Amino acid sequence: MVFIVPIIISTRTKRTVCVYCEPGSLSDENEEIFLASTSDNGDTFSEVTFNLSNNSEFSECPSIATSENNIYVIWQDSTPGNTEVFFTKAKI
Repeated sequence: MVFIVPIIISTRTKRTVCVYCEPGSLSDENEEIFLASTSDNGDTFSEVTFNLSNNSEFSECPSIATSENNIYVIWQDSTPGNTEVFFTKAKI
């Protein structure tokens, strides 16, 4: 199992957002994409993390961008039976 270095980005609203990949809760055979955020320059991250991929297959290689109050995350996912790129948008 491969652990990917977290991707961290700061926003104009002084929030720091972290996207990372780790083993999922459904089995030891899958990986999930998670998001955590902080509003104190990274001193503490929210205890609530968001499982963005939440499926039974491999989700990996996340990337993140921000614009205004939006977070955009893409990742590679094999849930549909072949490798695809998934996308989600969230407000911060």
